[in-house]
Amino acid sequence: MVMAIIISGFVLGLIHLTQTLQAGAVEHELVRLQAERLQLERDIQTLGGTVIRWGSEPQVVDWAQQNGLDRLGGTIRVPAP
Repeated sequence: MVMAIIISGFVLGLIHLTQTLQAGAVEHELVRLQAERLQLERDIQTLGGTVIRWGSEPQVVDWAQQNGLDRLGGTIRVPAP
C-alpha cells in the first residue's frame, strides 16, 4: 500500500512538472510571437512610408527622367474610386 502511494505521488509529481514546463514553453512562444508581431508592424510602417514616397509625382518624374523617359503631355488626374 505504501509503495502504491509513493508511485502515485511520483506520477502526479511528474504530471505536474510536465504541465508546468509546457506552460512555460507556451508563454515563451507567446512572448517571441509578440516581439515578432511588433517587428512586422514596424516593417509595414516603414514600407508604407516608402510606398507613399515612391508614389509621389516628383519621385516618379525623377525616376522616369533618370531612365530616359520624357513627359508626354499635360497632367491627367484620375479621381479615386
